[in-house]
Amino acid sequence: MKKIFLSILLSPLLISCAAPIGALTRDYSKNVRSYQTELSYESVWSKAIDYFSERGVSIQTVDKSSGLIASGNYSFKNSVTVESSDGGFLDNDKWIVCDCKYLSTGVVIAPNVSNGSFNLRIKQENGKTLINVNFLPNEFYDNVVTGLGTFRVERQAFSTGVFEKKLAEYIDPNIKKL
Repeated sequence: MKKIFLSILLSPLLISCAAPIGALTRDYSKNVRSYQTELSYESVWSKAIDYFSERGVSIQTVDKSSGLIASGNYSFKNSVTVESSDGGFLDNDKWIVCDCKYLSTGVVIAPNVSNGSFNLRIKQENGKTLINVNFLPNEFYDNVVTGLGTFRVERQAFSTGVFEKKLAEYIDPNIKKL
């Protein structure tokens, strides 16, 4: 009976701990992740591999015949931001936006586990090279410890578009969004 009473008493506290402070308000499914360039497939392929390696993003899959480059599991702990009230992000240089906590001083507290990956598809079509980049959030969650145990609180995570834009500009400064 004492445990039941204690769990009822602690429920509001658990719910308040689980509620995201930096709630997401935008529709991230509409972000542009596709680009087109006049550069050759070979040039785009080589520059894409260079971009991943220069940023320390491991590559798990490289299949040149299908144009697929997939990163390994990557920790985004230092690459997370939240939405700002002006419609942008608290830090416009970060790769990932999530519904995570932040302090009034502007410090974002990334989830305990912030892992994901990117995949890149390159293909030749009508004399142009097309590039499509996708962010895959594998694990974004906080471990909340209470007197009743440890609870996993899932967090939403989406790409800010910074990684994709910088990759596209690295490949070709004159690249076009699709």
